[in-house]
Amino acid sequence: MVDDAFLTLPADPQEAREVFNRLPMEHQLEIILRQRGPERVRSIFLSDHPKELMQRLPELEVFLTVKELGRKDAVDLLSLTTSDQLQYLLDLDVWKKGRLDPDRVARWLEILLECGEDRVRQFLESTDPEELAPLLSKSIHVIKVEGEPTEVMD
Repeated sequence: MVDDAFLTLPADPQEAREVFNRLPMEHQLEIILRQRGPERVRSIFLSDHPKELMQRLPELEVFLTVKELGRKDAVDLLSLTTSDQLQYLLDLDVWKKGRLDPDRVARWLEILLECGEDRVRQFLESTDPEELAPLLSKSIHVIKVEGEPTEVMD
């Protein structure tokens, strides 16, 4: 258990980073789980290992953090999530009354693109094709071009 004194980190960013990183990873995680919103994000990025910390957070905590921050402000965090954490977020956020909400799907795809091409690729590769098809069908339109292709694409 972490001493409550550690929940308040020094105001100086460098000093806060040093104090936070002297703690074992389990204690860093415990502190992060006691925090909310921007304070949680600040602590995650104080760590020398933000990706590992983020990926240790329970999926519900990731969802709640993103909701507190707003999707646009959570791009840096989303780029650190596991495929399962991201899938959990999408499962909870793109459905409305049992149906895919095209506007929500489009917003999430924009945010994923902001996370970078590697993150989008990881998402596409890790998502079940049966779940991916309805997700993308609301946002992608396929046009059949007549004639021979002018360029061979991978």
